[in-house]
Amino acid sequence: MAIVYVGRMRKSGGVALRVDDSGFYLGAPSGSEPTLFSWDQISAVVLFTRRTFILRGIVRCVGLRLHPCSSDAPERYLEELRGALNRGDIDSSERMQIRKLSDQLSQGQLEMAVSCHVEAKGWRFKPKELRHALATYAPGVPVAVYSEQAYWDLVGWRVGREKLAEILESAELRHW
Repeated sequence: MAIVYVGRMRKSGGVALRVDDSGFYLGAPSGSEPTLFSWDQISAVVLFTRRTFILRGIVRCVGLRLHPCSSDAPERYLEELRGALNRGDIDSSERMQIRKLSDQLSQGQLEMAVSCHVEAKGWRFKPKELRHALATYAPGVPVAVYSEQAYWDLVGWRVGREKLAEILESAELRHW
């Protein structure tokens, strides 16, 4: 079993990342219980980095690519975009915003986009040990590695999902 404890949360037993036969646990930054993703939900583990402008350094990240049928999968977001374009209650300015969100994405960009991730701030992980744990508990789950240049392609679609939710909420409020 691979397990990483957050140093400042060690007294409370906070888990930042854990891999065992049940699945992959990602800890929450607020110190709440880690989220368990069972192996049948995960299609890939993605290791990547993010450049920080404040600290002028690199933060290592661990992300999960969930199966397309999962509610948090990027493919679901694409379906939501297409469905929103076909709605009759969307005005022309909102339709243009939705098209812009759709144009920013391509299927290739979403191929390894992560559904969720944690940043290794205040804790470290060893990629070799993580790969060993994955080979032990989930030999069919691939590990992909990306540099900080791919950061936006990996996580940027979630910003678009939030913007789409705002647009659709605005359209719904007009009907009240």
